[in-house]
Amino acid sequence: MSAPPGCDPDDRAAWRQANASYPKRTPAKSIQRMRKLLSTDDFMREALGVWDTASGRKFSPGQWEDCRDPGSQIATRVALAIAVEPGGAMSSIAAAGGRPDGLGHGELAERRPGTAWLVAQAVEIAERQDACVLVMKGGTEAPAFEKELISLGFATKPQPGKRLLQIVGPGEYAQACVALAEDVKNGRWRHLGQGPMTEAADAAGTRSVAESWMWAQKNPAAGISPLEAVTLARHGFMTHGVSDAQFFGSWR
Repeated sequence: MSAPPGCDPDDRAAWRQANASYPKRTPAKSIQRMRKLLSTDDFMREALGVWDTASGRKFSPGQWEDCRDPGSQIATRVALAIAVEPGGAMSSIAAAGGRPDGLGHGELAERRPGTAWLVAQAVEIAERQDACVLVMKGGTEAPAFEKELISLGFATKPQPGKRLLQIVGPGEYAQACVALAEDVKNGRWRHLGQGPMTEAADAAGTRSVAESWMWAQKNPAAGISPLEAVTLARHGFMTHGVSDAQFFGSWR
């Protein structure tokens, strides 16, 4: 879901239509803060889900297929990430890490409708897998998720006894998108061939951000949260999980 194209960015009915968590989990003051901090175009995209026309994909279906390995496994600590589609229609959790051969691996851990389940499931997986970091994008729902995750033992800076939460802004997310696309094009990435992940990779377009780009949903009916989540998970692993020089040399 998203607000109607051309809507008034200050229309609270549009806020409600674009954000399933407004006003209960995401209060008006959080959206108003974003409105002040972002340009109108950025606010329309990030808060209301009204995107620029999406351009073409950054890797071919053949290149994505070449990275498919149903037997691939992560051999390092995992990084996790969550991603929510416009309006909270669907949410995804993905994991990423490194393989013994130095290639990167990413997979979809969970995908369900809505967002009510998301935090509890992400916390359960993070504890079970001893994840090095949990990553998410900033946005209108981020403050509510951040507050809940902090209450459950996460922190945005390393602290003893706390799990690490990383929140990325548009510029950092654009870098993460470019990095994953380069890994796919150059054969440095492996995935399991999961249907929802491949469908998201097929459905994703891009939009320009400054001098870079990021994934964009071309069709409102074709969600891309699996691809967004694995992009963030890869970024989290490369930021917080890499400790062996072989991964810096062959995957970064």
